[in-house]
Amino acid sequence: MYYKKIAAMVDRKRSKLKTSEPQSLEQDDLLKYYLKDVRKYPLLSPDEEKELTLRMKEGDQKARARLIESNLRLVIKIAKKYQMQGLELIDLIEEGNLGLMKAVDKFEPHMECRFSTYATWWIRQAIERAIINQTRVIRIPVHVSDDMKRIYRETFEFYQKHKREPDIDELAERLGMKPEYVAKLIGYAKKTSSMDSPIKDEEDFSLADTIEDESITPPDMVAENIDNITKVNKWVSMLDEKERKIIIMRYGLDGGVPQTLEVIGKVFKVTRERIRQIEMKALKKLKKMILEDQEANE
Repeated sequence: MYYKKIAAMVDRKRSKLKTSEPQSLEQDDLLKYYLKDVRKYPLLSPDEEKELTLRMKEGDQKARARLIESNLRLVIKIAKKYQMQGLELIDLIEEGNLGLMKAVDKFEPHMECRFSTYATWWIRQAIERAIINQTRVIRIPVHVSDDMKRIYRETFEFYQKHKREPDIDELAERLGMKPEYVAKLIGYAKKTSSMDSPIKDEEDFSLADTIEDESITPPDMVAENIDNITKVNKWVSMLDEKERKIIIMRYGLDGGVPQTLEVIGKVFKVTRERIRQIEMKALKKLKKMILEDQEANE
């Protein structure tokens, strides 16, 4: 497994360090050595990504290795944003590398986005789960963690088929779980920032969870781009008036409480389903803006 190669590289550097050195110095040296190694791998162009992905799907392990190596710097970039949350940076990077490798194995040549865009979610998920599991006073039991994975997987599959997020009742029925239990598990993944405030509706998802690439996207795929409320407000201001008002109400972007589809429907004197349709149309526009912004900054 390629992860063993990465882990071995870190262990190799660790073995060179004197055990008498302070832990903070050891971590700094590990990171320094690792960053030096990572710089050897050049970034890929879109055409190179596609070619490597096609070769990898045909069983070319060298192509897989190169796709991983060329994105190790992306892991470092994302991992740095999770510092001061209980894990050392080198540990965050190691966890992120696991997410990167999972993204490589799941990426398909036909997906209409850059690999880095797709991989971002998997890297973030791996890091966030490591932080949760290693810094909780009471860690999540294995069976609960497995159920959370089932929810993630079912959510992705449902979205692929229906082009919308499943609500809690739908998830519960498909998974054979109680709705209350599903809601509790989803609660573990909630973020605290304004962009990730949960929607007070049956979906119980956030705006960052909802802006997705239709062909592939797990929730939070583009969360790396949603880095501050100023940028979000800029994107939202470019929507049509009705779309803008609905998004602001739906996600509480004006500082208010996020509203349900039913409440917003009463305000606009239309059905709950009509509000959902307008919301999804607006989110597609936002997704396009976010992806264009990311491409411009790569």
